Amino acid sequence: MIELRDIAEEIRRRGGEHSSEQRLLQDEIAPQAVAVIFGVAAGTPLFHSIILHRENGAPIQFEDRWVNPEVVPDYMNQNFERMTPGEYLWTVVPSPHVEHVLEARMPLPPVRKALEMRDGEPCLLLHRRSLVDNKTIARGWFWHPGSRYRMGTQFDAKR
Repeated sequence: MIELRDIAEEIRRRGGEHSSEQRLLQDEIAPQAVAVIFGVAAGTPLFHSIILHRENGAPIQFEDRWVNPEVVPDYMNQNFERMTPGEYLWTVVPSPHVEHVLEARMPLPPVRKALEMRDGEPCLLLHRRSLVDNKTIARGWFWHPGSRYRMGTQFDAKR
């Protein structure tokens, strides 16, 4: 029911202008919780990026993503203010298996600050895991301000 679309494409389809700010792009040692998701030992190096996406200047998505360097070795050489991580990953692995979980959550303080949200405002949080041959390529947490973001779908229902 959810069509996988890149945030920049989603914003353009609404007639808006996308911009982004690369806040973090580095090699990091996988914390235990992230290592479990990737099926690797704690302490394994992974790539970590944090990108703030804006629609017409307003912050609309805080993207916190971990990437498997074995599958996507050039991830760290990208400029994610020109191309989103999603756009880049689809050029490397065009047909991944994708798992989504969507929930309403109160944002973590750094997320609330980056998204310029008022205290007490909830977020829509999309968890996404992309796999190929049962190997995790990327795991992302995509935070959206509840007051500035809606998710919808259209389909032809058949019996």
